[in-house]
Amino acid sequence: MVDPNAAAAPAESANAVHHRQTTNRCATSKAGPSSGKRRTTATTHNNSHHAEARRVHPVAPASEQHPAMIEALLKPEAYPHPVSRVQLIETHISWVLLTGRFAYKIKKPVELGFVQTGTLKQRLHCCHEELRLNRRMAADLYCAVVPVLGPARRARIGITPLDPTATPNESLLDAAVQMVQFEPQALLSRALTNGSVTRAMLTDLAWTLGLFHLRAEMADPDSSFGTPAAVCEPVITNLSVLAPLTTQADQHAVLSQHRQWIDQQQQRLLPRFTQRKERGAIRECHGDLHCANIRRDRNGRLEVFDAIDFNAGLRWIDPISEMAFLVMDLKMRGDPGRGLEVLNTWLECTGAYDGLDLWPWYSAYRAMVRAKVSALQAKACREPEQRQQLLGELDSYLHTASCWEQPPQAGLVLMHGLSGSGKSSLSGQLIRPLQAVRIRSDRERLRAFSASEGQPARFSGDRYAAEVTRWLFHDQIPFLVKRSLQSGYAVIVDATFLRRQERRLMTDLAEAMGRAWAIVHCRCTDTTARQRLEQRQREGLDPSEADQIVRDRQRQWLEPLDDREQRRTVVADEFSTLATVRAALATLLNPPDRR
Repeated sequence: MVDPNAAAAPAESANAVHHRQTTNRCATSKAGPSSGKRRTTATTHNNSHHAEARRVHPVAPASEQHPAMIEALLKPEAYPHPVSRVQLIETHISWVLLTGRFAYKIKKPVELGFVQTGTLKQRLHCCHEELRLNRRMAADLYCAVVPVLGPARRARIGITPLDPTATPNESLLDAAVQMVQFEPQALLSRALTNGSVTRAMLTDLAWTLGLFHLRAEMADPDSSFGTPAAVCEPVITNLSVLAPLTTQADQHAVLSQHRQWIDQQQQRLLPRFTQRKERGAIRECHGDLHCANIRRDRNGRLEVFDAIDFNAGLRWIDPISEMAFLVMDLKMRGDPGRGLEVLNTWLECTGAYDGLDLWPWYSAYRAMVRAKVSALQAKACREPEQRQQLLGELDSYLHTASCWEQPPQAGLVLMHGLSGSGKSSLSGQLIRPLQAVRIRSDRERLRAFSASEGQPARFSGDRYAAEVTRWLFHDQIPFLVKRSLQSGYAVIVDATFLRRQERRLMTDLAEAMGRAWAIVHCRCTDTTARQRLEQRQREGLDPSEADQIVRDRQRQWLEPLDDREQRRTVVADEFSTLATVRAALATLLNPPDRR
């Protein structure tokens, strides 16, 4: 939980201490009696993905006991641990009480369509769901569900955590989620601006998210989660709400064109949505994955919190949709490369390349949701300067969404060379400049020998057997490349591609899709290769198990590049620079007629 002790709390501080915020830019912040301060209004920024437009409906009136209960909880003596000052942040659907050591979130009794917490039983359920869902990735942050004991005018926080089977009774006024309170500077949204986030931290976050999505519960095949209707309805509803909030002719034109694109894509993608559902892609995800719902813990690791608990449909989704939100948020915060590296690490962990053809759809949707939130906030904001900032955000998100209507027809890069020649290192460095998704044959080979989702491994035994290599280069990699090329990103395949037929399959695929292609031939001395392979074996961090024996065996399979291939090949040796390789690839992938 965030500690917004500063009078002018920075933008995301309130967002980190509650679930979906009000569409208003201002949330009430009230200090407890002991502070000697009067009520103040703290400026807050709603970064929540689902600050749903349905909140245009009036808030259901709170029952009479809650104002008295909250007034009582502003007193330090209402807590079972030492408290010197209590601060209240009130949002559209919750009260959050900050005590210094802990934060207590109490859900408001509201009936808003997308959130139903009108009864104590419903609020108890949501509290326990919040605890369960967030302990999946932030167990140290979420302490317990604790009782709020009565009577209302002398309300206090109980000591004994509530059991999930607890039922309302006369002494139980309400329930609160007890969380560890933390400084707002710990939020990723803040840390990105001061340079304290390292590439290693984001890589670790991406791998953590990958494992989380792989282990997340799979939607029941008979449920409505992930059906074409469940995927498309929020997209259409979002646009319907956004349209009357826009006032400029150019904004109307963007929305009109986007609606036509949505209608076309919806018909084209319906079979794919059904297929994703049937193949178990729909999982119980986080539901609101953006930078203001990620914090840096005391050990320097990035930790995801504040998952959606009040609406199952918003979290039982395709992980591709969830990652599209995070990548977009990272991009809008000024560095597209960060988001792309997070995506690549996540893909390498999950192997979810087969869902990348849906990336433009979900990226456009997430951008339009953010556009709607900005529009709603601008409408409610009374401060001219902030309102102009929000209107600028609205235009930026509209532009981002419209760009996905015609994603770049990016090209294909094949790495080529014996093991130890530097392919993986160079391909990793090319991800940012080429704006590329990288598929590593070593990782896919390893994945083929691993059981998953209760299914046995595809292969066993020798990972470099001819049967395995044939499947990898003739079936799996071409399939993943075809899906990945539809993402709008370039695709780099990090593999040896020693045989001419393997290369031809890939270049023919690129040409059939109207994409340019290039080959990066990596070479080095045998001494350098041997040193690299030995170091890789010692470190044990690379998915490749290739050693000098494998490298020697590869020479038997190596078929030289033909004239057609050589015309589209960039040679990279131990003395080549990234700049020269990048420049040569730019010429091959973006000839004058394609620029």
